[in-house]
Formats: sequence, structure tokens, C-alpha cells
Amino acid sequence: MKVSINNPVFIIVVCIGLIFTAVVNGRTVHKKSVFTRTLRLLATSVCFVVAFSTFSIYAPNQNLALIMRCLHYGATLWMMVYLMYFFEFYTKGQWGNMPGRITVYIIYTICSVFVVLNALNGKLVTCEIGLLSNGDYGYIFTTVSPLYNIAYVLWAHLLATFNFLAIMHALATSPKFYRSKYVVTLVVYGTVYLVEIMCRIGNWTVDYTCIAYLVMMNLLTYFSLYNIPKGLINKTLGMVIDEALDGIVCFDENGQCVYANDVAKDIYGNPAKLSEFETIFAWELEGQGFMEAPEITWEKEVGSDGIKRYYDMQYHKFYDEKNIFVGSYFMMRNKTKDVLRVEEEKYRSTHDSLTGLYNRECFYERVTKERFANPGKKYCLVYTDVKDFMFFNDIFGYKMGDRVLVKLSDEILRRIPASAISGRLGGDHLAFFYPTDDYDEESLSDALTATKSIVDGYNYKVLIHLGVILDADNDTHIATLCERANIAVTPIKGDFNSDFAYYDESLIKKTIQAKRLINEFDLALESGQFTMYLQPQVDNSGKMMGAEALARWIHPELGVVPPAEFIGALERTGLIYRLDKYIWGLAAKKLAAWKKIGREDLYISVNISTRDFYYIDIYKYFTELVEKYKIKTKNLKLEITETAIAIDKVAQLAILEKLSDYGFDIELDDFGSGYSSLNTLKDIPANVLKIDMEFIREAGRNDRTELILNSIINMSKNLNMTVVTEGVENENQAGKLIASGCDLLQGYLYSKPIPIEEFEKKYMVDMTE
Repeated sequence: MKVSINNPVFIIVVCIGLIFTAVVNGRTVHKKSVFTRTLRLLATSVCFVVAFSTFSIYAPNQNLALIMRCLHYGATLWMMVYLMYFFEFYTKGQWGNMPGRITVYIIYTICSVFVVLNALNGKLVTCEIGLLSNGDYGYIFTTVSPLYNIAYVLWAHLLATFNFLAIMHALATSPKFYRSKYVVTLVVYGTVYLVEIMCRIGNWTVDYTCIAYLVMMNLLTYFSLYNIPKGLINKTLGMVIDEALDGIVCFDENGQCVYANDVAKDIYGNPAKLSEFETIFAWELEGQGFMEAPEITWEKEVGSDGIKRYYDMQYHKFYDEKNIFVGSYFMMRNKTKDVLRVEEEKYRSTHDSLTGLYNRECFYERVTKERFANPGKKYCLVYTDVKDFMFFNDIFGYKMGDRVLVKLSDEILRRIPASAISGRLGGDHLAFFYPTDDYDEESLSDALTATKSIVDGYNYKVLIHLGVILDADNDTHIATLCERANIAVTPIKGDFNSDFAYYDESLIKKTIQAKRLINEFDLALESGQFTMYLQPQVDNSGKMMGAEALARWIHPELGVVPPAEFIGALERTGLIYRLDKYIWGLAAKKLAAWKKIGREDLYISVNISTRDFYYIDIYKYFTELVEKYKIKTKNLKLEITETAIAIDKVAQLAILEKLSDYGFDIELDDFGSGYSSLNTLKDIPANVLKIDMEFIREAGRNDRTELILNSIINMSKNLNMTVVTEGVENENQAGKLIASGCDLLQGYLYSKPIPIEEFEKKYMVDMTE
């Protein structure tokens, strides 16, 4: 190779290139990544390659020139190694981790040693001074061994080719998004490699590869650390912003909108031009300039198509390293889900999830505020109660129970003022509070009728009562008022003819008395305070045929407690079955006693209540009872009301069928008091029909009622049923009933319910102990 020593321009360019390269790469020292360290190693090797090549041109003698040239060759080999190392990180290749890499380092180290030792033995390359083609004198480096050319081709060109392949592979397999950085690198590296080949082939007197190496190094540094990464960052940021869930709008230092992502455009109705954002956000900043406005945050509510969305708005400004304002941006974070979640949680904390009414606490709070704001205003309270709601849920399922409550709530809300305060206090208890002037019993009655229709077709009548307080006392807490409305319902529970109960103060005393009796029930039952009274049933000649057993409570302090004061309370608390079992046992025992004295012709009728079906195996109990006392089933008659089998009619009728098949007489009591008596009469296996006493009282005053009564008696005869009429109070009633064909009569005309001893003394004078 011939190199000139009389080219000052070359040396000036090289020196400037070395200084520039050193400065550029020296500024990367603060960057601690492995990639920048690799880049600095490559830059250092390039500088050594160029420096040794330049020193070999201007060395004062041949020996020093040869030494510099050999160092140049050795540095070139390591430059190729570091170039390979650089491309490993630049292309994210995995080949550099292979064990062969260590082998490459070992071989290159050996080659470098042989090349450097050439300065002493001259076996690979020699140096002479001769006349060059351009007329100048310079050093001529001549290859004296083919090993040099083999090493040059094997290691220099082979690694160069390997680096080319690495870049081409990265270019082919990388997303289009990243290809630009590999294209630039390929062009730069290819150009340098081309200059290297041309310089070798053309035997140029000036080693332009040195300049090419310096240019390559600075371009690689610029594109790998500054230009391309910045472009990729901008593209990446643009993609991130476009894909972001937050709206972003950017402005330059003059307040011109330079960017807005799709989210921001959607928030503001998709403006046709970016310039429209300038007016929008100038208004958001209340007319302040973008540079003058402080960095602030605020909340914004946006409504479109009936849908509200909520945003957290932020305004931020950009400053350069000299703290000069260069632009600003607005960020809009959609917090609709958070707001709706908070609102939903707040709603759930104040409302009933089923009906949408206020819950107990919120209802009390809203009513209290309403009364405080209007101290002189008169309000009413309407309180609902669904009879046997727990049993209703057991029979029909909770979904049907929920439907009833929702229907009841909706029907009442439709008929009361929109300003009414409504709440669900728990279970089947709904409460409605509104001005007394707006109270309308008829419309509420319609609401109950509409609600009851939900179970049409189930052979069941849902029974709903309303407890009402008119002109509620403004000084009494709403919770107390609700309790009083509930107390008002208590006396009419189970009454199909009464939907409304109005509170008055006398109910308090009755409630207190009922609670006292319930508390003392267990002791009363154990100590024998309950006894059996009998009310005789006579035939049309006045002969006593049997009696109905009735419970009486002989209290040690209160005396004889009227049944109306404790029977209803025991039914509501579910204790009635225990009293019923007690009375049934007394009746069976008394029948056994009568049997011993030869009065097996007499019977006793006992009552079965609704609750008994749920707490007792009625069939098992009665069959075991007659077996225990050795009495006839015909002597222990079972009275059942149609309301008692209204809840689970199918199951209860099946039980009655079994009892009838066993031999018991089934009496249908209080016939005429319900809503579906004829339908019940068709289904129930009754042998005896007892006509309701209220029906008897009407018969004497109403020709239509009397005609219906006669028809019922005739119908019963056609069904081979015995007819018993209770509530007979005078001879006129008795005469008409006997004339109509009534079989048995019961009432005060003959006797009120009396103790067993009195009954036996009066009707069984020949009885012996």
C-alpha cells in the first residue's frame, strides 16, 4: 500500500475528526448503559485505528512507520470485534452470547499479537520509502507473506459480512416502526465498507478509510443515541397518547393547538379543526393566556345523548432547561366509573336494593328533616304488613315474595304524591310518609287489590294490611310512629274483611297486655292455668249431642283472660300450636273418661289453626292420640277454617284426606267468612259444615242473606254433610234454622262456653266419677 506524506489537508481533516469523535463520545460518559459503553469502546478503537494509520504516514523513519502500521492493523482487528459487539446490542441479537464468541476473542488476540510482532521480524509486512504515483515520496507497505491476506480476508471481511447479515436480519424481522434505525445503520456501514474495498483495490495514495471510519463513528453515535431514538420516542409517545384512555391536547408557546388525541376530540364533540381547541381551552382557562394561566386541576361534567361523563381536568406547562415556556397541555382523565361507583355505593347505603325505597336509617333521617322544615304541617304514615310473609316465601319461593313487595311498592307509589318519603323498614314492612291532605283510602285499597292479583291462579289469597296514623304527632320520633302503625295492624291480622287499621292510644294498652301474656305463656302452660271449656251443640229437639272445646286462661292475677287477648298473640308468635296440642290432649282424655261411663255417644270438636300444620305432624299426632286413649275417631272431630289451609292448600288438603280416610270427621268452620268458600267446599274432605255466626246475625235482618243461608243448608244436605250453625242467640233464629233443615245448633241461646265440671253437671247429671 502506498501512502503520501505530503498531504496537509488530509492530516487536518483527520485531526478535526479525531477531536470531534472524542468530544461526541466523551459526552456519553454520564450514560451508564451497556449499549453506550459498547459504543465508547468502538469509538476508542476507531480513534486508535485512525491515529496509528496517521502516525504511520508521518513517522520520522521507516521502523517507526512500520511499528505504527502494525499497531494500526492490530487496532483494526479489535475495531471489528467491537463493531461486532456494538451490533450485538444494536440489533438485539442473541448470537453474541454463544460460546464461539470467546473463541473469536482468543483468535483475535493471537492475530493481534502476530501483527504487532511483525514490527520486529517483518515477516508479514515491510516498509520502504519510494516514489508514489502522484510524484510525492512516501512509505510503501508491502505484504511479504500470504498469511496476511488470508487473515485479512478471514477475519476482517468475514466479520464485516457477519455484521451485514446481522443488520439485514434485524431489518427483515423487525416491525416497520423500527426499521428506520437499521436502514440508516446499513447505509452508513455499507458506505464505509465500500470505501475500504475501493481503497484497497485502487491502491490510493491517501487512506480515505480513516476519514470514513471517523464519519461512520460519529453517524452511528448520532443516529443510535440522538436522532433515531428521539424519532422513535416521538412515534412511541404519539402511539401511547393515541391509545391512552385519557384525553390529551397540546399547545405550543404561542397557544396554537398542535395535537389532540381521539379521546379528547370525542369529549369535545369531535371539532373539525385543531384550532377550535384554542377557543375551547381559552374558555376553560377563563380567558387567561396559556403562558399566564397557572397549572391547575378541576372537575368537568359532560353530557351527551342523555349520558353523563365525568372528568378530572389538568393543565400543565412545559419549560426548557433555561426555564423558558415552550408549550402546554391539557389532560382529561375519565373518572365516570369512579363517580358512578361512589354514587352507587352511596345509593346502596341509603336505599333498599329490592324496591329502590329508602332503607330504614335513611327513611328516618329524611322524615325527620321534612318534619323539622315544616313544623306545623300535618302528615300521615302508612305502614304495610303482609300476613305470614315468611310462610309465603317458604311456599312460593323468595322470588315470588320479592315480586309481591316490588308490586306493592310500585302500586302504592303510583297513588301517593311524588314528594312522599318512602322506605322499606325490613321484611314485608314498607312505610310511606306524606301530607294528611293527600291521604286517600280508596286509592290505597286499589293498590292492595292490584298487588293481591299477583298470586291469582295459585288458590291462595295474599293478605295485606295497612296500619295508618293520620295527623302524626310531630313530637314523636318516626321510629315510634312506625311501631305504633305496626301495633295498629295487630288486631286485624288474618281478617280478610279488613285491610286498614287506624292507630289510637288504646292499642298501646292492648299491646302491652299481649306482650305480658306472651311472656307468661310458658309458665301458664306448665302450671295448668289453661283449661278446656265446652260449648254444647244440640239437635233440633234441644238434645245435647256433643260440644266444641275452647281454651280459657285462668290467670292467678287477671282472672279469666278473654280468648281475644291471647289467641291472636299466640298465633302471631307461633306459640298457638303448643296450646292446641294441650287442648287436644285434654279433649281426648275427657272422651276416654266419658267412654268409661258409657257415654261414647258424645263427641268433642277441637280446632286446628294454620300454624299447627307447620309445627306438628297433625296426622301422626291425632292418630297416636286416639290410639293412646282408645277412643273412636268419630268422637274427636277436627275443625278447620278455610283460611287455615289457604297458605299451602295442596299439602294441607292431602293431610286432611289422610285424616278423613283414617275415620276422623272434618268440620269446615266459619263457612261464609272468607272469599272462596264454595271453591274450598269443593276440595276439602269435610263431613260437617259450620256456618259463621256473623252470617246468622244478618239472616234475621236481611231477606237476601236468609235466602243464601237456606241455599247453603240445602246444598250441604245434597252433599251429605251435617250442618252446624253457631252463634244462635234467640228462639227466632233457632226456629228458622230448624225449619231450614239445620242439624245442630250452637250458641248463647243454649249455653256459653263453660268449664267441664259445669258442663257435665248441667248435661250429664247421671255421670259418676
